[in-house]
Amino acid sequence: MKCPHCGTHVADGTAVCPACHASLEATAVLPRLQGSYCPSCGAMVPEGSESCPKCGMPVSPSPKSVKTKERRPSPSQETGRLPRIEPALPAEQDLKDPYLHEQPVRMRSVVLAAIACVLVVGGAVLLITHPWDPDAFATRATEPADTSQAGSVAAVTTLSGQDAATNADDVKSGDETTYESLKADYQALGEYAAALDDSVERLEGTGITGDSSEREAGRSDAAELAVKISNAIADIQAVDVTSGTYAEAREELLKIGNYLRNRSDIVSSAWTQAASSSDPKADRAQILQPVRGEGSSYGSLFKEGYANFKLEAPAADAQ
Repeated sequence: MKCPHCGTHVADGTAVCPACHASLEATAVLPRLQGSYCPSCGAMVPEGSESCPKCGMPVSPSPKSVKTKERRPSPSQETGRLPRIEPALPAEQDLKDPYLHEQPVRMRSVVLAAIACVLVVGGAVLLITHPWDPDAFATRATEPADTSQAGSVAAVTTLSGQDAATNADDVKSGDETTYESLKADYQALGEYAAALDDSVERLEGTGITGDSSEREAGRSDAAELAVKISNAIADIQAVDVTSGTYAEAREELLKIGNYLRNRSDIVSSAWTQAASSSDPKADRAQILQPVRGEGSSYGSLFKEGYANFKLEAPAADAQ
């Protein structure tokens, strides 16, 4: 068969032309069916059948006829080929140029579009620049400000506040700041140790022989003192010793402070026991035994460490 688009000879049953790649499915050749057709209903009768499988009418050949496969069918029965059907696809030229039949752009339309663009852009430029009134969008003041009620305009000779110059003598180095912090904490521990000695003395007196209100007051004072000692130790831990100059001094002061805190916890617990006892005099030995035993040992360790603690000032302060 031939391709209806380019005329190239192609094999029967080919779906696409190998030359122009056009679809040939609409004009493919169907295979010839073997057999005969019923003269009554037109149904296909297989070779060798004597009756129609559809209507049952006899289809036996006449004595003068040959075998079914050798008998040439009439033109009405010949169905070897289907009539060629023109495809509904457009021609090759239409596929390659889909805009072939469209109207070309008119020069008049192009000119009108260009004029419209010029008018729009020009109008926007005139609106922004405002050439007939250049000061229309001015934001600067056009009249002098009234300064009759203003204050003095005398020259400023010094600055104040955060802009003021900092005196170089007031600036402290990191070691100086660390030294002052540790010194303050050392002095605070000494004051708390003296207060704790007074609390122990009160415990052996009013803590045993005093009334309930006196014992409760002693318990409250001991608890408050324990909180102050704990806060002092936290302050020592927070001291910055990044430079390394006072790293060992801080660790030594922390050890001394922990001696004092351990003794304070024992004394505070003894005050709580004395305040809750119904007969402190009878419980005297039980109340004072931890204070005079373990508490006294922590007190001795604190006093020894506190007396031997050395804190030297930075080189700048020493000079």
